[in-house]
Amino acid sequence: MPKPIRKWWGSVIFFHAIHQKPNHLHLTPRNAQTARWLAVIWAGIILVLSATPGQSLPRIDWLWQPDKWVHAGIYGILSALIWLSIASSATSPRSRWWWPIGLATLYGGLLEIGQFAFFPNRYFEVWDIVANFIGACVAAWLCERIINYN
Repeated sequence: MPKPIRKWWGSVIFFHAIHQKPNHLHLTPRNAQTARWLAVIWAGIILVLSATPGQSLPRIDWLWQPDKWVHAGIYGILSALIWLSIASSATSPRSRWWWPIGLATLYGGLLEIGQFAFFPNRYFEVWDIVANFIGACVAAWLCERIINYN
């Protein structure tokens, strides 16, 4: 195939691929069970990171408020794992959204309170909870968009 046609055909395939509903990942009961365990392990990792004194964590100053991006990413992963663990057994489409978002945000909020009450050099920040919520929402939306749970 001549190079210009090959290049054009590649563009057509790419354009077609990005405009299709991407339900190409299938969720099985075994995957859901694995996701449950991974969610528990990930929640433990978040607890350890939340208990680490603030001075011991690496600092990245080149990105605007990297702390908030980290919160969004960490709780987004937790939300996605919760979504994966309940999606195939959820009784309604709303529960596929609200359980992961609610549990991830609640867990983050409780850890923020715990940081304030029990961990030295750690502080309660409302904006961390907002970042947790945003990360959880984005992850649940991506899961809903990408994964075939039927």
